[in-house]
Amino acid sequence: MEQRLERRVVRQAWFLRYPRGMPFALFILGMVITLLFIVNIERSDSQARHLELDHDSAALASELERKATENIAYLNAAASMLSVTQSVSQDEFSQFVADMSVNHSARGSLGMGLARWVKGSDAAQLQDELSRYPGDGGRVRPLPTDGNADMAVITLLEPRTSANIHALGYDLASEQVRRAAIDEAIRTNRAAVSGKVQLIQDEGRQATAGILIFVPVFKRDAA
Repeated sequence: MEQRLERRVVRQAWFLRYPRGMPFALFILGMVITLLFIVNIERSDSQARHLELDHDSAALASELERKATENIAYLNAAASMLSVTQSVSQDEFSQFVADMSVNHSARGSLGMGLARWVKGSDAAQLQDELSRYPGDGGRVRPLPTDGNADMAVITLLEPRTSANIHALGYDLASEQVRRAAIDEAIRTNRAAVSGKVQLIQDEGRQATAGILIFVPVFKRDAA
């Protein structure tokens, strides 16, 4: 009993020996409580930011899906028209695109075009057809080393901006990501979306991410 009382007196005597200890101890306790409070606020703020980011990501994904669906609808309409037409002139295609869609940029699209599926031996003929366009727009590129190589050369592209004219003549099948999407579209006979690429329209400028949507067009007399 006396030992317990003595230990208690010793503990209480600490405050007598160090009279400033109590304020210091209270200060430390206050700091600990404040730090815990700040950590809790930061945690709540972080959770709120994560929830907001999730909400924004879902909204962005929904908007991208909506725009992709709109673009695919226009492409399917163009494919239906091209599949029953022997040939389409530049002016006819331009008018068709203008009638179908008056505002590509609102859908996040730089344009709608036609890539002709040909053999490498046909590159010279396509070169003559595209020669009326200035710069790279009048040049089939890259030229194949094999006359039997498959090519998907852009021959029509609207609206007829300088950037889109620059893309004319490019062989889409020459690049792996684009070729994979083309093969997928042909295999499934439906729209296929490529992986991330740098668009030909952006050559010579700061690289920006883009994608391509391919819809196959088959001739009615094809096997």
